This record gives sequence, structure tokens and C-alpha cells, in this order.
Amino acid sequence: MPRALSLLWPCVFLLLLSVARPSLAADSNQEAKRHIQAAMKDFQQNRFLKAEGRLKTAGAVCRSGDCSKPTLVALWGYLGIVYASGLEDPEAAGACFQQMLLLDPDAKPDERFSDESVRKSFEAAADAALAEQRAAEEAKRQKALEEAEKAKRIAEAQKRRIEEHKQRLAELKQQKLEEAERRAEEERLEKQRQAEEIAAVKEEDRRLRCDVEEPLSLQDAGWVEQAQGFQVPLFLKVPKLPSDTMKIKRVVVEYSAPGAEASRSLELKPLRGGYGGYLPCDASLKAGELSYQIKVINTCDTMIGSAGTAAEPRRIKIKPAIDFAQPHLPGELPPETCASQSSSLTCEFDDDCPGEGARCEAGSCTAAQPKIPPKKRIDIRRNRVSFEASLDFAPISSEAACAPSSVSDGRYSCFRTDDSELEQDPQAPGSFSTLGVGSLRLSLGYDRVLGERWLVGARGGLTLLGHPERADGKSVLPVHFAARGAVYFGNEPFAQARVRAYAAISAGLADSAGRVDGVSVRSDARGLETVRVWQKGGSLFAGAGFGLEIPLFGAGAIYGELGARQYFPTSLTAFGPTLGYVHGL
Repeated sequence: MPRALSLLWPCVFLLLLSVARPSLAADSNQEAKRHIQAAMKDFQQNRFLKAEGRLKTAGAVCRSGDCSKPTLVALWGYLGIVYASGLEDPEAAGACFQQMLLLDPDAKPDERFSDESVRKSFEAAADAALAEQRAAEEAKRQKALEEAEKAKRIAEAQKRRIEEHKQRLAELKQQKLEEAERRAEEERLEKQRQAEEIAAVKEEDRRLRCDVEEPLSLQDAGWVEQAQGFQVPLFLKVPKLPSDTMKIKRVVVEYSAPGAEASRSLELKPLRGGYGGYLPCDASLKAGELSYQIKVINTCDTMIGSAGTAAEPRRIKIKPAIDFAQPHLPGELPPETCASQSSSLTCEFDDDCPGEGARCEAGSCTAAQPKIPPKKRIDIRRNRVSFEASLDFAPISSEAACAPSSVSDGRYSCFRTDDSELEQDPQAPGSFSTLGVGSLRLSLGYDRVLGERWLVGARGGLTLLGHPERADGKSVLPVHFAARGAVYFGNEPFAQARVRAYAAISAGLADSAGRVDGVSVRSDARGLETVRVWQKGGSLFAGAGFGLEIPLFGAGAIYGELGARQYFPTSLTAFGPTLGYVHGL
């Protein structure tokens, strides 16, 4: 008997397992319905939050169990009623009603608990569900249309490819027929084309060597006056020709002297950089206006261009005495007086004699003697680049350099030897009067030579040896910029390699800070100690200086300069040397 009972229990267990699932579903439905009924009683008693909690509990029961569809429909409907009518949350109510309609499109809220807010939320949810359904149907319909359109395009493309293939076959056949005719025609025309090309090349070569569409308007040296009795120089730079194959055959000047009835011509000679020459002495015998036209002729005897025209020639005034330096050809001295006129030039003073350097001797003018031998004369390189270093020395003094009133405006800065900034308001703020080492400037520069002795240019670079950075962020400006002008002394200082003296002025943007070491101060924190003090000036300046420039080789030179600077609006006077290298271009 015990043996039989032990075999019976597994059978009973299997039977229970077979009915467990339906039993669990039935229990979930019943339990969920009890929570729903209790929740709606709470709803009728205006305990809306409690009703919401019970309905959520019913939802949890359905999630853990297996509630039927009607139970879930009722659950979502009652939860929407609680949100719409009780908690006044139409968005949450609409979401609940949408879930209800997803389960059963014909479901409606319980009329017993419905009011206007419930009806509005339900209608909104129904409209949203209907819109989603219509959107899904429209998307499905659109997809079907797109598929049909795609199939139509594929069919049309296939048909088009077939037609194109047939067309290409027909064209290829026609091309083969035409190819033979074209080949014969090309062979016939080849010799004719080659002959035409050879003729065109020859014509193009002739055109480039000879033809000028419009004569160029050229600029000569542009001298406007010459002293009476001196040969008139003319100079024309080599013009840029219309083509590389065109060559200059000759350069001719046609001129009319003052009082002359007919014009005369003269061929200018090739010189370095151009063509030039002197008109005969009879062109400047009389005072008046000399007119001329310089023509450039190529190897085909065609005029390439001219300085001046027949209608508007260039003009030079012939005067007993001229206002400016006497004109002369590049690399040559001014012309001497004409022998036929030397006896007629009388004078009382040197100023009565025409020409730079001419002198009055025994009542007659004599020409100036050459100051620079032609063999030693060099070309003036008018573009100059330089690199220089300059150091300031500044007389600095103060009765209370490290006092708050002196430090706060940035003029004075006090630091210990370990570069730590001194605390403010020391008991003994430090006094001194000495010559301090100022800032070091490293500069790149460019200058342009104007005339024979004047320079204008600019400098820019780094400023070094300023004080360490302060706690308030004030510091010495690390860069500088300046405009500069200079005048060199002596006769034509750049026309010969020699030592040159000059004076220069400059102005611009820069800071400088003079430093003094070993200033004694006393503070509460550290007692008596020595500090370094900087006195700053700037950020604008103006300065002047004198210097010497020593040529080295070729276009290079070194120069030294001693100058002074005044910094403002924060005042500081500084002076010091400058050493640099300059290269002419």
C-alpha cells in the first residue's frame, strides 16, 4: 500500500501542472477586476490618486499574469477616466484611451463615470488613432504607387536602352560609310593644310618681329630744365617689347632747339639699363623751350613706341640758371660747359653759375671738377633691408618706488631676486637715483633711398629684458613698431663704397623698462631685504640719433648708432647704442 501511494504523487503533480496555466490566468483576471472595482469606488469618493494607484496595481497583476483582452480594455478605459476627470491630465488620459482603442477599436469609456472632460479626451484619442490608421493606410498606398512607378520606370528604361542600341548600330553603319569618304578628303587636304600652316608660322613670326598694334607710350628720364650753354642729356629705359622675338634696331630722338626753324635728329647709344646721349651744344645756345620726341624702332623699321609725340612732344626749359641739380646720364658726371659758350658766361658769385658745383673764378664760370672718379662710382641700391639690436640705458629715480601709489599704475615694479613679486605696502618702500639698464630690442627693417641722401622706412621686432609678469597682469609690451627717416652726409654718399655718417629720427609704438638692483625695502613679512626695481615708460616714443655706416663687401654694410628716446605718456628718457647689418637690393 505505501508503495502504491508513492507512485500516485507524481501523477497528481503532473495533473496540477497541466491545469496551472488556465488557473493562473483566471486568478489574474479576478484579482485585476477586484482592483478595478475598488479603484472606481475610490474615484466616486474623489480619492483620485488612490484610484490611480489601484488601477496601476491591476496593471501590474496583468503583466505578471495573463489577463484577458476585455479586462485589459476595461483597465485602460478606467485609467483614462481617472486621468481625464479626476487628475485633470488630458495627455495621460488620451494615451490610455489610445491603448484601449488599439486593443478594441469599438471600445468606449464607461458611461457611468464619463463627463465632458472624459468625452473630450476620448474623442481626441479616437481622432489620433484614426489619424494614425489613415497615415498607415496612406503610407501603404504611397508605397504601392512608388512600387508601380518604379516598375514603370524600369520598363521604360529597358525600352529606351533597346532603342538606343538600335540607334547606335545604325550610326555605326553610317559612320563606316562616311569614314572612307572622309579619309580620302583628309588626304587631299593634308598637303594644302601643311602649306597653310607653314605660311601662317612665317606670318606670325613676321608679325611678332615687326607689327605693333599701337605704339607704346614710353617714359624717359623726365628732366624739365637745363642750364644754357650745357649739353642736354636724354635717357630712355629699355622698354618691355610686345613679344620676345622683337628686337630694337635703333632709338632716335627728333628735337627742335629754341629759335630753330627745323627739327633735327640724333641716334641715342645703348647704355646700361637703356639708351641715352647728349644733344649737341647748339641745342642749348639760346634760352627758351626745347621740344623732342624719342622713337624706338625695331628691326623691321616699325616704330615700337615713343616718349612724346609729334603733337605733344616732351619739353625742357633752357635757362641761364636752373633751380635743381644739373641733369646727367646714369653713372656719369654732369656735363661740362660747351666751349663755344664758356666765354659768354660771366658771374659775380658762385650762385650765378649753372650746374651743381660750378664756381665763379675771375668773373667767369668754371665747371665743377669730378668729386667721385667714374671708376669708383657704384650703382645706388635703393631698397635696403636690415637687422639690428639696440639697448636702452635710462636715468631712473624714486623716493618710494615700491609704494602702492607707485606700483598700481604700472610705472614701477618690484621683484625679489627669485622673481617673486614684493608684497604691497612695505614699511620702507625703497628710494634710489641711478642709471638703469633698459630694454633690448631686436628689429627687422626696410628703408627706401630717396634722391641721393634721404631714407624713409620702418622697423619692427621683439622687446626683451622687461620685468617679470605681475600678479595684476601688467607687463612690458613684447613687440615694437617704428617709422624712421634718415639723412646721409657728404656728396652723393651712396655713389661710392665709403664710410657714411648719418642722422636719423624715429617714432612709433614701444615700451622700455630701466632696471636697478639692490634697492632696500622693509616689510612686515620679511623685514629688511633687497629687491630689483623696474621703471617703465611708453607705450609711444619719439627719438633721434647719429651713426656711422661701414661698407663690407658687395651690397652689405654694418652700422653703429647712438641715439636718445623719449617715451610717453608714461614718461621715461633713455639713450643707448644700436648695432646692425644692412643689405642693399
